[in-house]
Amino acid sequence: LLPWYSINCENAMFLQNMSFEIRLGNCIKYWQKTVMLLRNKRPLIGITFSIVSVFLGLASGLLIKKVSIEANLITTLFYRFVFSVPLLLLFAVYTRGWSAFKISQKKTMAFRTIFGFSGMVLWMLAIRNLPLGQATALFQSSVIFVTLLSPFLLNENVGFFRWSSVILGLSLIHIWRCRRLLTC
Repeated sequence: LLPWYSINCENAMFLQNMSFEIRLGNCIKYWQKTVMLLRNKRPLIGITFSIVSVFLGLASGLLIKKVSIEANLITTLFYRFVFSVPLLLLFAVYTRGWSAFKISQKKTMAFRTIFGFSGMVLWMLAIRNLPLGQATALFQSSVIFVTLLSPFLLNENVGFFRWSSVILGLSLIHIWRCRRLLTC
């Protein structure tokens, strides 16, 4: 980012027939163009992370389903934490240093801990008691509910196409449920 920006600014500074303001304006335009390019790539990065998380979640679900025959819920949770907490700690220290362990919003962190742990336990119970495809489909439908609540809880703007996809998704869930239960 910086070398590309500085080369273009240096090129703009060498233009002989321009005043200082125009040259400075060119540097700012190059910088703004670079920032816009990075902003335009953020949705692609987010989509990539979402797709990867779906596949990793599927692999995790398969492992939980396979292990659920031999191990109880507490054992499964224990080993999940044994293997994941060291990785999370290393990642936290790598990204934020030792300041990652300083908590300024203790109440919010307590709620996140309770909701995260409850969600993980309920997800594992769902995988144990439902077919994996059905549990995964229900879990993936949570995206629809996040989209429904995001304008009210996070003040995010949800456009026409996203609302259309939410309505379509809810309709398909209803049709699937009716077909599955043979009642509407």
